[in-house]
Amino acid sequence: MMGMGSAGQRKIPVDGRVCIWMDLLEEAIEGDLARGFRPFCIVGNAGTVNTGAVDPLHALADLVARHGAWFDVDGAYGAFAAMVPETQDLFVGLGRADSLTVDPHKWLNVPFEAGCILMRNRQDLSDTFCLIPLYLRGALGGADNNQYECGFELSRADRTLKVCRHCGSTGRTGRGR
Repeated sequence: MMGMGSAGQRKIPVDGRVCIWMDLLEEAIEGDLARGFRPFCIVGNAGTVNTGAVDPLHALADLVARHGAWFDVDGAYGAFAAMVPETQDLFVGLGRADSLTVDPHKWLNVPFEAGCILMRNRQDLSDTFCLIPLYLRGALGGADNNQYECGFELSRADRTLKVCRHCGSTGRTGRGR
């Protein structure tokens, strides 16, 4: 989704408990830094689908903080176990994540498409998925006077108009001839 391709990713081997090998992660980061590359996101696991493994989230959060990166936790399968008293200790550090992915359909018996990403800072999520490009936000001096709201070209497209024209509808009923 980030458009960076696999060349910008580092896969770090796991230890005997199937958790990220912290020493190898630190070595990979140091190697990248020496080549002029800076990590911008480190992803930890909070209960993988195949093994249930939970990475040392607190240690990962410390490492991320040292490097000023984004800390994402993939808790799609297992993060709900952080609410269970018997397994809470496995998830120490989860609250330090910048973002957390959970899939409610896996434990909460809700429809399959009910995936969710939780963000520490709501504005980060809003900025990421905003339909208004950054160069248009506040272009004329503030939210009350935005250029994109002053003309048809930058307003929401009427996608149904194309359909109505091709199917022969008048556009009044939404039905073809």
